[in-house]
Amino acid sequence: MDFNTRYAKLNDNQRQAVDYIHGSLLVIAGPGTGKTELLSMRTAQILKKTDTLPNSILCLTFTESGATNMRQRLRQIIGEDAYKIAIHTFHSFGTEIINQHREYFFRGADAQPVDELTQYRIISGILEGLDWRNPLSAKNNGEFVYIKDFIRMISAFNQFNLIPSEL
Repeated sequence: MDFNTRYAKLNDNQRQAVDYIHGSLLVIAGPGTGKTELLSMRTAQILKKTDTLPNSILCLTFTESGATNMRQRLRQIIGEDAYKIAIHTFHSFGTEIINQHREYFFRGADAQPVDELTQYRIISGILEGLDWRNPLSAKNNGEFVYIKDFIRMISAFNQFNLIPSEL
């Protein structure tokens, strides 16, 4: 299906978002409401109305299926240039950045999860840096009291995709 046919099927709010091509745009919508179509169409509109090159565009989505779907839609709309657009999940984009710039990440950003001993060493190092009056630096028999609690909390934060500002 070409751009014009797809554009005609959008509702007024979706058309407004597709047509807004200069600057950031926040789209809030639930599952199955046409976000992937809207973002695909907006990307095509940017390419159509500006001198932006496909390899200058980054599209992020939450799921692999969303990224695959977006690539397929863009291929239908703009053809082979769809393969020049960076389309990623947030996770795969982060992984790509780490892989391309390992020197800026802890221990070269070995993409493997750290083992328990490394977790213990990292948390211990952080706790060692705290003032002795800080309750989090409490020790019993020379060992930090809260290390296991910290590791469990960090794991829970990761599981629920929490970021520091949400804590």
